[in-house]
Amino acid sequence: MVFFLSAPHAVMFAAPGVTNLSLSSFTITYAAGKEYAAGVRLGDVGNIPVSRIAVRDLRVERHKRFGLQLQNATHVLLEGNVIRNASSLGGGGSGYGILIDQSGSHNNWVRENMIGPVIRHGILVQFSAHHNLIEHNQITGAVSGALDLHGEDEYSNEIRYNKITDCVRNGTAVSPNGGGIEVGEYSGIAGTTSMHDNTGPHNWIHHNEVSNCDYGLRITNNSDFTYIEDNIFVGNSVSGIQADLAPLENLTITGNDVSRNGNGIVLYDVKRATVKENYVRDNTKFGIWTDHRVTDYVITGNAVTGNGVNVFLGSRDGIHDVD
Repeated sequence: MVFFLSAPHAVMFAAPGVTNLSLSSFTITYAAGKEYAAGVRLGDVGNIPVSRIAVRDLRVERHKRFGLQLQNATHVLLEGNVIRNASSLGGGGSGYGILIDQSGSHNNWVRENMIGPVIRHGILVQFSAHHNLIEHNQITGAVSGALDLHGEDEYSNEIRYNKITDCVRNGTAVSPNGGGIEVGEYSGIAGTTSMHDNTGPHNWIHHNEVSNCDYGLRITNNSDFTYIEDNIFVGNSVSGIQADLAPLENLTITGNDVSRNGNGIVLYDVKRATVKENYVRDNTKFGIWTDHRVTDYVITGNAVTGNGVNVFLGSRDGIHDVD
C-alpha cells in the first residue's frame, strides 16, 4: 500500500500485484493544501491485477476525480462506504463516486454504498470491465448518469436492487441530462472505437428503482443484448425507458413498472425488441411509443393505462396485441 506523498494521484494506492488487503473505517477528505484526485485507487492499467481486497465503511469527500477507483481488479468488495461532495463535477473524469475500469476488472462486488449528493457519476463501469455485481447501493444528486455503463464494451455485468433519486439536471455542460441508469454513451459517431459508443452484450439490469431524473433508464448506440427487467421507473421527466441515437438489436424489457414519467417506454431504431408484461401507467405523453424503424418485435401482455396516448407503433412489422 502506497500513500499520498509518493503516489499523488490517490490518497491510498494498491499497486498491481497487491492481494489480501483490507481497508476499513476511516475518512478521506480535503481541507487545504494539495488536492487529491482519488481517495482509494486499487490497481493500474496493464496486465497485473490486484485481488482479494475489501474496502468497507470509508467516508470519502472532496475528491477531484474518483472516490474509489478499481483498475484491473478482481475479487474486490466495496461495501458500506459513503462518497459525496466531490470538489469538481466537470467532464473528462471528474467527480465520480466509484469507477470500475479495464478488462481485468471482473468478479467485483459493489454493495450497500451511499453515493452523493454533489457527485457526477455515482458508479461508472468502463473499458470492457465484466462480470461485476452492483447491488443495494443508493445514489442521490448525481449530475450525469448516476449509474453508468459508459459505452466502452463493458459486458455481462449485473445491476440490481439499487435506488437512484433526485438527479440534478440544469442543461449545462456539467449537467446535460441527469439520467438515472445509462447504458452506452453517445459520441456522435456510431460504431467508433476511439470514443464512447456502445456497451457490450448481456448486461442484466433488474429490480432497481429510479425516480426524479430526466430518464429512468436510457440506452444508446448499438448496446445489443441488454436485459431490463422488474425495475421501477417513476416520476422521471423525459422517459421511464428510452432507447435511441443508433441502431440497436435484441433488447429485452419485461416486468417493469413505468409510471408517472414524461413518456413511458420510447424506442427508436431497435430490431428484435421484446417488450412484455410491463405496467405502463399515468405517463404524461406516450405509454409505449416506437418509430418506423422498430421492427421484428414482440410487444405483448403489457398493462398500458391512463397515459396521454397509451400506445403508438410506428411499424406493424412485429407481434403485438395492440388494436
